[in-house]
Amino acid sequence: MNTQRLSLSNGSQVESVISGAGIGGAVTIQADEIAAFGALQDSPSGLRTDVFPGATGRAGNLSVTTRTLTLRDGAEVGSAVFGDARGGTLRSMPLNPSISAAWLRERVYFPR
Repeated sequence: MNTQRLSLSNGSQVESVISGAGIGGAVTIQADEIAAFGALQDSPSGLRTDVFPGATGRAGNLSVTTRTLTLRDGAEVGSAVFGDARGGTLRSMPLNPSISAAWLRERVYFPR
């Protein structure tokens, strides 16, 4: 996706998920400004590549290029695994030196 401004709120997401075998689709975002705010119930706004429970594949890669990234009220950028699989690679290509890869994180959830 290539856009000047990307705004996500109330649980809206740009997401790639896998629920079986194989590799999930890549999510590539290029935007001058990205803003994500809030959540809807347990679904945070943000950019994601995830592996659903029972899947044996790998989440797709997530690549973000931006000048400004704002995450508030629980919004996320990440790759999550809900089962026995691997998360995707997260890449940050900031256009502004004051932004670092620290805002990207990978979280792994273990089923109970």
